[in-house]
Amino acid sequence: MVEAGVFDKPNHKRDKKELYASLGIYHSMAYYVAEKLHLDPNTILDNWSAPELVVAFGQYSNQQATKHFEEYKQLDAKQKAKYGEQPRKYIVQFYRNLDEYFDLNDS
Repeated sequence: MVEAGVFDKPNHKRDKKELYASLGIYHSMAYYVAEKLHLDPNTILDNWSAPELVVAFGQYSNQQATKHFEEYKQLDAKQKAKYGEQPRKYIVQFYRNLDEYFDLNDS
């Protein structure tokens, strides 16, 4: 059997990180969304527009980030110190327009 590197063990976290790191951002997002939706990444790459992929990636990555953020909030001070830096609540922030972006980020 020929070894395919990271593709031999797709459920191994380290191998997934290596795979995502070896891809460009667009392909990394496609693989991440495909994993969440149980799709072949090529289906996404061949049939989805860039905005569709960015929105789907934002939604799924924000769900995961919010989960980690909420778990972090439940930790006591000692556990938080061991955990390290507080996780971000959102990975991708969506704005309706530039005014909303500047209003939220100027304060």
